[in-house]
Amino acid sequence: MTPAFHAALHQARRIADADAKSKRRAVHAWAVLVRKALSTSHSRGK
Repeated sequence: MTPAFHAALHQARRIADADAKSKRRAVHAWAVLVRKALSTSHSRGK
């Protein structure tokens, strides 16, 4: 598991614990992390 992917998983747990107001911002940050994790794994040829 890549560090970026691990960070995305950790962020997902934080979203689950977040209240409604911060959830939208947390989801956006999570989406950025996921996109970053996917792009790094693709650039490595996986």
